[in-house]
Amino acid sequence: MGVYEQLIGDVFRNRLHRPHIVVSVNNHGAFVKDFGQVVHTGVGSIQLGIMADTHGRDFEGSIDTSLPKEEQKPDLNDITPLQRDPDATRYLSLRNTISALTSTTALDVSWRPLADVQLAMHRKLAVNCVINPLTALLACRNGDLFKHPSGRRLAAQICQEISNVFYAEWRREVWKIPAGKGEDEASAATDDSTDEDVTFVPSSIAFLPVSRRIVLENPFPAGLHQQQLLDECARVAELTRANVSSMLVDIRRGRPTEIHCLNGYILKLAKKHRVSVPVTAALIDLIHLRQKIPIDKPVPLLSVL
Repeated sequence: MGVYEQLIGDVFRNRLHRPHIVVSVNNHGAFVKDFGQVVHTGVGSIQLGIMADTHGRDFEGSIDTSLPKEEQKPDLNDITPLQRDPDATRYLSLRNTISALTSTTALDVSWRPLADVQLAMHRKLAVNCVINPLTALLACRNGDLFKHPSGRRLAAQICQEISNVFYAEWRREVWKIPAGKGEDEASAATDDSTDEDVTFVPSSIAFLPVSRRIVLENPFPAGLHQQQLLDECARVAELTRANVSSMLVDIRRGRPTEIHCLNGYILKLAKKHRVSVPVTAALIDLIHLRQKIPIDKPVPLLSVL
């Protein structure tokens, strides 16, 4: 998470010259055993999503939203139909890439609506922000976390903070509130909105205040609420109960951890949206301490008081 924002902010600043960017969420089990050697430990799936086209092409234009969610699939012709497309050259490599990736049936790769992929990415981030640092600090297997009420309570606190951050991010994205405004300022901004702020309002909710209409049209995803995030953490911990996290492996091998990409990303968003995340901040400091203090090494007998 955060890589796309960094790419468009630092590398591809000119939106008209940006390449096509494909994001993915991967739940296959794997770990790096040695340089150039990756061990596949569990069969999962990979979901691909294409970020919005800077030239305005709708890559999901043919999706039938009347179908059940799992049956809503984009079509390669939405990228380019090849024939009678004056811009086919620009989109041909993207079409071929998606076609090639989704043909790897052994990895169960699918092209999904971007919103679905982003939701899955947020949920996976939450899981990693709970399981990775806690197991790294406790030097335990994933399945040990939820065996004790204290572990579940701590996980619940982290999930609540993450959900609060996701909500603040969603609120400002949907209501177009500038980053950095506090909750009171955000509420005032929405209260002052007028009907002109909404370009399309279904007639069934047209009588509602504008802020209510926007929320009904773009509800905060249920899968990002605290309880759903906590349930997902418990599910993954049980599914991988015999495994140790990659962060624990990194610490034991003296390698840098990915804490800055996980909890560090949540902390960055929290500061941006003025959300309090004390447990998340403490976890980051504890992981940094864990890296510096060699508690995995045996203590000499003479040094024991």
